[in-house]
Amino acid sequence: MKTIAILLFSVVLLSACSNEEEAMDSEIVSNIINETMEEDTLRIIWKTDYQNIGQVMRDGSHIIETEEFLFLETEDLNSGPRYLEKYNKESGELLKRIEFDPIHQLHFDSKGLHVMRGPEYFLLDIDLNILEQHEFQIPALGLSSLNNDLFTCVLNANHDLSSILHKSNGSHTWKEVLRLESQDAWFRAYTCPAPHLAENGDTILYFFERKYTFENGYNESVDFHAYNISQKQFVWSKNDFDPVGDVNAKNPPIIDGDFIYCVGKVSAYCFHRESGEKLWQRDFIGPEGFQLTPYFLQNDILYVRGSTGTLRGFDKYNGTVLFEFDEGGVALDMHVDQNYVIYGDSRLCIADALTGQKRYIDEKFNVFGDLSYTPEEKRIYTGSNGQLVCWEIPN
Repeated sequence: MKTIAILLFSVVLLSACSNEEEAMDSEIVSNIINETMEEDTLRIIWKTDYQNIGQVMRDGSHIIETEEFLFLETEDLNSGPRYLEKYNKESGELLKRIEFDPIHQLHFDSKGLHVMRGPEYFLLDIDLNILEQHEFQIPALGLSSLNNDLFTCVLNANHDLSSILHKSNGSHTWKEVLRLESQDAWFRAYTCPAPHLAENGDTILYFFERKYTFENGYNESVDFHAYNISQKQFVWSKNDFDPVGDVNAKNPPIIDGDFIYCVGKVSAYCFHRESGEKLWQRDFIGPEGFQLTPYFLQNDILYVRGSTGTLRGFDKYNGTVLFEFDEGGVALDMHVDQNYVIYGDSRLCIADALTGQKRYIDEKFNVFGDLSYTPEEKRIYTGSNGQLVCWEIPN
């Protein structure tokens, strides 16, 4: 039988408007749930409502964790304000909330919490106090890091001016690394780079240059570049390498030793990191696409979600498809460790990392936001509609 003990406790929440706290008129209830279950199934450790009964439903999206805390973006589903919220990981207690509209990406390191918001960058401390702020001339897209050095790319609204920017560790200044201006009928844009520290100490950036034109009909193309930021020169370039002419925009390429992996709109690739030689390519021409879906490298497998929810595992050495499952639904966030593939497709799904076969599914909550996962504790944090939920995978 299931023995369920539920402890309800109320936590007085604090809200912040324009980064100043003020007391809220109501309380949010966090439920700590301890379940002793005979069957092998997922367990909910706690869940916290974003809103009180009778209030407008709120949704959680971007989420990131530290050793003690969760940081989450929430917003009213009626196009209301968005907030950056801090929670206790063990209890789900809301510790602080500040108004922050909108958030495009969260990143945490020893410096603090980095927030990208359109043309703005913020560095916050663990208590959500602003330590540093910078406004770019045009919106920034993505954020990557290497030893506390930060990199981003910016793109103007006309798609005819794009730059890669670098903020070195300890500096408060963003410096332009590369600048791209369209001088013909093609519109061009850089993507956020994947930085790598070479054996000689040079920093190499791996990134894409996406291009499209409406001249003589619509056409698109994409180039893959390796650029030595220390020597200020290109190492190699692969021009127009994708059969459809576009690449995955979810995350930068993945660097693994001498290899670098990326995903096109309908293809998966492996290149030699130093020479740029293409080692393998797998194409899946059809209605499915990989452009906005997550991909991950672990267990010598490249895991790729398709736009229709397909989960594929490619042998990282030769591109052989090790497994393929048509899961349906939509492809949202994904995390992988030695044992599990954890992803959302409006449900929370956990598959075996080596076979791709589903092991656990929970359909009680609509999981549309990002996921955060702690492999050591086998705990998953999801920002579902109306609730922040902590799950635990059984031993």
